[in-house]
Amino acid sequence: MGASASINSIIEEEKLKPIDASDVKAESAKEEVIRLRKILHESIKIGTYAWQPAQEPLEFETGGNAITHSIILFHGIGQQATTYLKGDITGDGKNLWFDDYGFEDFLKKGLEGKGFRVVIPWSQVSNAEAVIGPLSKKNGREMKDLPSWVDQLWDEEKVGSSFNWTSDDATGCISYQQSIIRKEIERGIKAENIYVIGHSQGGVTGGRAVLTFPDAKLGGMILLSSQNQSPKMPEIIAEKQKTLPILACHSAEDKIISYKLAVGNYETMKQAVGNSNFTFIEESDNGPPMHHSPLTKTIKPKVLEFLLNRY
Repeated sequence: MGASASINSIIEEEKLKPIDASDVKAESAKEEVIRLRKILHESIKIGTYAWQPAQEPLEFETGGNAITHSIILFHGIGQQATTYLKGDITGDGKNLWFDDYGFEDFLKKGLEGKGFRVVIPWSQVSNAEAVIGPLSKKNGREMKDLPSWVDQLWDEEKVGSSFNWTSDDATGCISYQQSIIRKEIERGIKAENIYVIGHSQGGVTGGRAVLTFPDAKLGGMILLSSQNQSPKMPEIIAEKQKTLPILACHSAEDKIISYKLAVGNYETMKQAVGNSNFTFIEESDNGPPMHHSPLTKTIKPKVLEFLLNRY
């Protein structure tokens, strides 16, 4: 369970208690105040009031004698963790937008017996007008309750644009994503054996969470149909991530994140980790109508190669 999820459940329990504290005995009043202050401090630290995941992460394993490696997969805007598990975008067996979402079958076969645990966290559910309005217009229908890591969208035209990373939604998101990484370390996985995959918006936020992760150097990061929205990354990158291996894949025909925007915004990420640690692949088979799939036939072996070369 992520830290924000557990604190939020405690807060929900507290809401059911009488506001006049009539349930608290006089002799235990001080202990109760201390307990509540600890909850308050923890909730402020992780941005509880601004951000919480829709559900607990999904998980699967690739088999092996022991689990020694982890992959954390952050989904794209408007999608869900379950979408990436089986590859079913609509829930009725019809994949409307993308060629291939099914990470479970792909990674279980490609990493069979290698001892990987794959964790797919859920984003928050957003009804922020900054997200709902533009996406409703783009899709030609009213949208609500939209899975989105942050309550903001990128500037589709401006290379060098940036999210407001000091907003409550952004700080809460990054805190949560980094808590998922820390949980894997707490479960006994070495930091160098933890890899993060981010698709679309999940790569934008996941990229920042990874490159500002101060605890220990991670194994690597894969960005699929994504981009960078942290133009100051060379200045803020954590010391331990300055040589992090990164693989980024993008279609020149992408209708969600333009190729120009992705390539232009990746420049500062490349500067942050060094040119030799950043590999960019232009996809040639990311299918219509959006050309924004996380996986394609030519990219799948590149993803496995990236992971197995560092195994």
